[in-house]
Amino acid sequence: MVVAGLLAAAGLRPPPRMPKDVQLDWEAILSATPSAFIAGHCRWLHEGVWEAPADPLASLEPPVKAFRTLRDRMAALVAPSPAQ
Repeated sequence: MVVAGLLAAAGLRPPPRMPKDVQLDWEAILSATPSAFIAGHCRWLHEGVWEAPADPLASLEPPVKAFRTLRDRMAALVAPSPAQ
């Protein structure tokens, strides 16, 4: 989720699907060196990442307008996620 958010913030689209049973945070923590992590994971990340044609967040209101009061902001943070 964090990788997808970072890529979106950089104006890139994330890869369509991450490899099954891979948790990048633990892969990074448990890799012996940063180079070992990069060698094992950058290939699939680079293959799937491309520039987004438009900023998908541009049409959204700024958070200050969407959540005007502190109460609204707190409610948004603790709101249950929608059922899927």
